[in-house]
This record gives sequence, C-alpha cells and structure tokens, in this order.
Amino acid sequence: MRKLGLVGAITVVLALTASSAAAASFTLSFDSTAGSFGAEGTVLELAETTTPADLVGRTCAVTIDIWNNESVHQDNDIIVASAGTSVELPDAEAQPGDPGPQPLGSLVVGATVTASIRFGPDGILSARADIVLDCPEPTPPAPPSPPTPGPSTPGSVAVAPTATAVVAPARLTG
Repeated sequence: MRKLGLVGAITVVLALTASSAAAASFTLSFDSTAGSFGAEGTVLELAETTTPADLVGRTCAVTIDIWNNESVHQDNDIIVASAGTSVELPDAEAQPGDPGPQPLGSLVVGATVTASIRFGPDGILSARADIVLDCPEPTPPAPPSPPTPGPSTPGSVAVAPTATAVVAPARLTG
C-alpha cells in the first residue's frame, strides 16, 4: 500500500474542495431561436432541470444570459421558477443581440427548476438563454450572545451577595 506524501494529500484536499465548490451552481438552458409560439399572456415551459440533491432548499442567486435574434418581440417575460416561487426577466426580447448576463434575484430551489415564457402581443419567442443558479453554502448561525446584566438604577452600585463566616472560639484541651 502506498502512502500519500504531503503533495498528494494537498492535491486530494484541493480536488475535494473544487468539486464541492463546483456543485454549488447549476445551469438551465433553452434554445428557441427557431421560434416558440403562443397567445398573448399564455405561459409556455421552455426547459426543466432537476436540482442537485445537495442544493435543494438553498437560496440561489439567479443570473440569465439571453441572446435574441435580430427580431424584437415586446413584452415577452422569461420566468424562472422553483418550489412555488419565481423570478422574472421582463421584456426579454426588447432589443436584438446579447445584452450580457443579467441578475434576476434570489430563488429558494426545490427538486426542479423551470424556465418559461409569458408571451407578449406578438406571440413569438426567438431567443436562447443560459440560466445559472449559484447556491452558496448556508451561513452557519452566529453563536449566542453572552447574557447581559440585569437592569440597574442610574447612580446605583451593584453589590454582589456576601457570605458570613461563623468561626467557633478555639478550645484548649489540656
């Protein structure tokens, strides 16, 4: 059996740390550049992914990187939803091209995450997007504060309780 040297042990620790850090985010993507269609106000699911089990219940920062064809379709909203809550990118196709990554807010993730479109008056979506959910480790609770002293009257001095010792007189025996 081989023993790991110091460099080998550090490499293993770094690999475990890197894999833990990588597991703290996941991506949901859709491609509707060929067109997705629906009546104004209707919602169509574009993509769904399963949340990694160790991330379920975490609060995740949601960022979308959307790319739109040259066509502009006003009032199309992209909705990212999980566990009954959602964040939105309003008017997602207001301009052509790639506006770059845009933060959408935070979402507590459940077992699945979906991306949907709520159609505007044109009833067409012609865009693609990568949606990144970054789910940092929960912050451990702060330790409890030490107890605070009881109330006091201004100008008074707190006196600690005192004990009285009783000493018996010495007895001489002869």
